[in-house]
Amino acid sequence: SMAARASSSTSSSDQAARVAAVLTWLSRRGRARDRAGMARVGIISPHVFGVSMATMRPLARRLGRDQALADALWQTGWLEARLL
Repeated sequence: SMAARASSSTSSSDQAARVAAVLTWLSRRGRARDRAGMARVGIISPHVFGVSMATMRPLARRLGRDQALADALWQTGWLEARLL
């Protein structure tokens, strides 16, 4: 129900903090070598951290399935955040 969904969702400030934490996590793990590898296969964007899927997989498991978080990460425009 809509009420159940509303009560289980996190507040916007909590969501913003989670998004910021994910972006920080990604930025600390981004590597120029991975960005160069992505460019070789046509992934050229100013919004790429350069984090491999193998590196992101544990974070994705920890985050679990959360549509509101997924929507917020998508809106950041960062490739890796969108993949999570």
